[in-house]
Amino acid sequence: MLLNRLKLNLINMGDKIDFLLNGEAKKYIINDDDITLLSLLRDEFNLKAAKYGCGMGQCGSCKVLVDRKAMNSCQISIWDLNKKSVVTLEGLQQDAVFLKLKESFFKENAAQCGFCISGMLISCYSILNKKIKIDKESVSKELQENLCRCGIHHKIIKAMLKVSM
Repeated sequence: MLLNRLKLNLINMGDKIDFLLNGEAKKYIINDDDITLLSLLRDEFNLKAAKYGCGMGQCGSCKVLVDRKAMNSCQISIWDLNKKSVVTLEGLQQDAVFLKLKESFFKENAAQCGFCISGMLISCYSILNKKIKIDKESVSKELQENLCRCGIHHKIIKAMLKVSM
């Protein structure tokens, strides 16, 4: 935590951090040293799309966009949010690219239990917004940080590729 405080110009307990959440300016008074972005989203702002999976940043169920990059929110301390932009799945509901992606997931039946899907959608949305070659291999590589316990990565990749065409 000390290193995080040094990066943020010595923000202390009781200080406010300013950040954007789904395009809306937010202020949060830091009252807990160990709170993660995932906890903040679910407990303080009642945004439930990001799921608690492993708590170690290895499953991708808690992915959100931080400054347009897909990141595991269970691994982001609130100390690191000052002056950042956070977008959750809830914040993408009016985005045209996201709506195409969501429709493609539905058409390809790219979900079984549904637990990983919000993280998968965030990762796929992030991939579509990168300037990379989008093919089966590149998408598979980009989704390595997302675990699907049902084993339907192939359907997710197929849905993603249909949107990228």
